[in-house]
Amino acid sequence: MALYGPIDDHMKIAFASTTTDRSIGGRNTGWTNHVTVSFTTSTVGAIIGKAHASALYEQNAMHLQCRLNLQAANGTNYYGDIFTTGVQFTAHYAQMTSGDMYWVFENMPAGSCTMRAQYRNMGNSSNAILSYFDQGGQNAYDNVTAIYRG
Repeated sequence: MALYGPIDDHMKIAFASTTTDRSIGGRNTGWTNHVTVSFTTSTVGAIIGKAHASALYEQNAMHLQCRLNLQAANGTNYYGDIFTTGVQFTAHYAQMTSGDMYWVFENMPAGSCTMRAQYRNMGNSSNAILSYFDQGGQNAYDNVTAIYRG
């Protein structure tokens, strides 16, 4: 992974979160934007993306997947690998497989960028709900983070 620009370009973080419930119906091969953050880089280089799903609720056999989508300054969309976020467990509680998903986008052009945490449900006739309140009745925060050189 190449390092471009002055060595004293500091690392910066762009972060966005939500507590809004988002329902994703079953066997949906399209992607749904859940949390989005925009930021501006000043040099060519790597951008590290992270998506976090804090709590899930399921209705029947769901299979929730996540990927990170980086829309670079030149308008091109780049995608990370697909991660399984959760599957059906018992009594409408989802079994989370990974709360955090990371991906490194290498050699991205400088300028205005957008990072999106995108989700889809590959389970048959089911419903997955993101940001669903946790068992204590507190808000559950889902988020997306971009780490980049400023």
